[in-house]
Formats: sequence, structure tokens, C-alpha cells
Amino acid sequence: MVAPKNIAWLAWSKETFEKAKQENKPILLSISAVWCHWCHIMDETTFSTPEVSQLINQNFIPIRVDTDERPEINERYNMGGWPTVVLLTSQGAPIQGTTYLPKDSFISFLQESLAIYGSQKEILNKNYSENLQERIQTKSVFVLPSLDVLQSIQLFSSNVRNSFDLENFGFGSAPKFPHTPLLKFLYFNQLHSKNPEYLKFFIQTLQKMAQSELFDKEAGGFFRYSMQADWAQPHFEKMSEDHAELLDLYCFAFLETNQTFFKQIIEKTVNFILTEWQDSKTKAFSASTDADEHYYSLSLSERKKHPHPFIDQRHFTDWNSLLVSSLLLASEILEKPELKENALQTLDYLLFHHFQNNQVFHFNSPQAPVHLLSDYAFLLKACLDAYSFSFNSKYLDQAKALLDLIVEKFYSDSEKAFLDISKNFQDFGELNHKTVSFKENAVLITCLNKLAFLLQKSEYETKAVDLSKRFLSQSLSENLMAASLFSALYIIKNGLTEVKLVGSFKDPETQKMLSILRKHSNNSLVFEFIENSDKSKLALFSLPETLTQTQAIVCKKKVCLTPVKIAVELEKILKE
Repeated sequence: MVAPKNIAWLAWSKETFEKAKQENKPILLSISAVWCHWCHIMDETTFSTPEVSQLINQNFIPIRVDTDERPEINERYNMGGWPTVVLLTSQGAPIQGTTYLPKDSFISFLQESLAIYGSQKEILNKNYSENLQERIQTKSVFVLPSLDVLQSIQLFSSNVRNSFDLENFGFGSAPKFPHTPLLKFLYFNQLHSKNPEYLKFFIQTLQKMAQSELFDKEAGGFFRYSMQADWAQPHFEKMSEDHAELLDLYCFAFLETNQTFFKQIIEKTVNFILTEWQDSKTKAFSASTDADEHYYSLSLSERKKHPHPFIDQRHFTDWNSLLVSSLLLASEILEKPELKENALQTLDYLLFHHFQNNQVFHFNSPQAPVHLLSDYAFLLKACLDAYSFSFNSKYLDQAKALLDLIVEKFYSDSEKAFLDISKNFQDFGELNHKTVSFKENAVLITCLNKLAFLLQKSEYETKAVDLSKRFLSQSLSENLMAASLFSALYIIKNGLTEVKLVGSFKDPETQKMLSILRKHSNNSLVFEFIENSDKSKLALFSLPETLTQTQAIVCKKKVCLTPVKIAVELEKILKE
């Protein structure tokens, strides 16, 4: 997305903040997105007008930030949507902010902000500096949770249940988002509690979304959200992150129902992802497709004659990693080994080009941030998933290396959790206050538990339990944004289902069992294949060298069941 050239936009940098201080001007921070319809409108009808650009260039230090390139800035300064415009002092103290405004309203907003800055700059900076230092220096105090894990999950489940839209399905009213973390929580909830109401609502919501205008019937793929509660009138941008999450959910739905309908949605979604976004050379995936209301009103044959909406061809590490994980699962559901190889090629690209010198770059640029936990965490998860689908030890080695880096760079002893920005990263304003993200800490609880089994290192499991207790000490049950965390907490409540599959890799029964394990791979299942001739690995997992026949040893809550030697018996146990 090209920012209006009539404004002298600067980068978020030390030099820019120093310029604001020296010139005694407020900073105008514009947070935009390439896929954002109203961002384009504001650029074309507000920022591009001579009256607005002259007012900004003369009185402000303008900074333009892309929300996908700098999500940590967006997380801290967004005013409730895109576009966001927030006025700051040279210390990063917010003066006031807004989302989209037409020209005349925006001019009034800027003039009002200048008046506030002129009369209150010193007190704004003083109060902000004191508040920021207090937040940075204050050590969180955690107490033993008043509720145990089960009670916390039950209370959260009740609050999720209260948000059901029983008429249109999904959660809440208009505008209607898929809320994939909440749907994933419902799925894990019913897996463990066998609650038929939650499973029914999960299935009905996915059916409704795929049958509604939210799903592109012509080209496949899902639009970002709908303006109406019944999923009508979608906003037409398509996001790769959303597709990774949705693809997982539709795979889960197919496993539960075996309905052809869900398999078809999986196939169409995979085809869209590969056709629309995958780079044929690198195998990496583009970030998004821009909204174009006219284009998406056309039939498929008519679309071919119309210019295609803009595709953001940046390769974001966290989103690509999520796609790797979901495509691996889809490859087993669709029984397409070539899709698995495709996903592994994407991961190999990320590991070679984005993971360098003990740093993970946020996207495919040498100037990309290397301090974001999301990139490290989801790349770690992709490596673990790749190991389970290939048993190539390089992925397990990379997962271990990434975990070590994450602990070194992001773990806070005072917060007893992983920070969203690396501990040693220094910046300006709100970026100097690191926060704790539910989503990334949730995926790390899962990864720690799985690595504890795969590497037979109990200290990883201990860290996962401690991490969970830290979050349970907070009152999170009212916060539906904590859904991903509560999905991970099921592992702490029930323990991982651990499967040691021993046998010959060439044995057809081994391959059948591996297929079942991969199809059912989720947050609460971890498995390892052990060649019956591999003495060192047999010893690592405390297994005798005399095992010759293929068998799966399933352990639930650390209690191992009688080994099973037939694939159908294994699947039955996993579904219990």
C-alpha cells in the first residue's frame, strides 16, 4: 500500500522521534493496512487533499506504519480499527486518536489536537513518563488461583455459551467475525467433556459460515468478516492468517462428522490458498488479498476479465508457519502426500531465509523486525508439526533451538510468562512496555508439553504447568480473548495423550497407525515413532529391545494402556 505522496511520511525510528522533539511538534501516527478498504478511502479522500496534507506537513511529524509489518505498534496504539490516526508527543504519549474521518472532520480533529498539544504538552509528557515507568518497573504479584483448572475452564465455558448466537450461529451480533479461537475452544471442550451441545454448535457454525456469503463460492476461500449477524454482506478482504485457523477447524469438523460437505470446503480452501497466495519458486505464502466489492460481485468467468484485487506478496513468518501446520493436517485428511511435501518446502524456506543468526525475521526483508514472539512461537509449532508428519530429525532440532531462543529472549522472571517483545528490545513510548499475549503463551504451553515428551525432558513439562498457573492466578474467565489459553489449559487438566509407536516404518500397519495419529493430531495429542531396531531411541523411551511387532503404546494422564497392534483399535482409543 503506497501512502499518499503529498505528505512527508517518516519511519518509526529514533531519528523521527528526535526530530519531533527538536522541532517541538506532535507526531501524527497513521496505522494502515494494505487490505483495509477504509484505509484506501481515507488515503484517497482525506490525506490526499491539499488542505489536509498542508496542515500535516507544517504542524506535525507524520509517521506511517503498516499494521502487518509492525503489529506490536498497532497492538499498543490502535484506536479501535483501521485506519487509526493517533497524535503523540515526542515521548510517545497519546494526545488523542481516531479511526476513519472525512476531510472536514479530520481537519477539526487535527486543529483540536494541536491546541491540546500546545497547552498540555508538559503535563502530558510528565504524567505519561511517570505512568510508563511505573508499569515497566512494577513487578506482577501472582497468588495461588482461587479456582482449579477445571473450575476455571467450566466458568469460561459458561461465558462462551452465553455469547452463542443461536439463530445465526457464531458469536455475538453484527459485525460478525468467525472468532476462530472460540470455535477451537469449543472443539477441545467437547473432546474432553463430551458435551454434545458444544459439538453441535461447533458443527452448525462451520456449516453456516461455509454456506453463507462469507465463503467465496466462485474462487474458494473466506472473506474476513460480515457486516450482518446472518453472515451476509461480507467485507471482501481475505487474510492468510484466517485461512490457516479456519482450515484447521474444517479438518476437525470432517473428523467428527465424516461429511463430504466439510471435505469439499477443505479442498476448495486448500486450492484457493495454493493458487492465490503460494509463490511457485519459494513456496512461501502471500499475506492477503485486498477487498474489491465489484470484483467479488462477478461470476468466476467475469472475474477472469477483470483486474484481480491487489495481493500483498510479503511473506510473514508467523502466518506462513500457521499455514504450514494447517496444510500438513489437511494433507492427511485429503490423503494428498504431495500437499505435505509442499508444506514442508514452505517450512524449509522459512527456516533457511527467515531464521538466521539466532533471529527470526518477521517477513522477507532485511529490515523486518526480529523481536516479535509470534514469529518464534508459531515457527516452533510448525517445526513440531513437521516432525510429526515426517520424522525428519532436523525439524525436532530446529524446534529445540527455537525454544531455547524463546526462553532466552522472551521469558520474564517477574511476569513468569513470555513477553510479546524481546526483553532487550528498546524503543519509544508504549513499545518499552512489554506485554504478555494469551495466544503466543498458549501455543508455547502446548509446545513445551510436546517437547517434554519428544525429548523426554520433564523440566519442559514443569515450565508449562508453571506457565498455566500464572494465568490461572488472573481473573480470565470473563475475557473471551483468552480462548486460546483455555484450549491449552485442557492439556494441564487432562495431560497429553502420549503415543509411542514401535515397529518397522515399512510395515503397512505402521503407516495406517501413523495416518490415524496425524489425522487426530491436535493440542492434546503427541506421538513418536520408534524404529524397533533403534536401540538408543528405545532406551530413551524406556522400551525393551525385544519389541518386534508393530504396536502403539497409548498413555493417558501418564497411565499406559495395553499396547494395541491394529490401527482400528488405536483410532477407537483416541476417540474415547
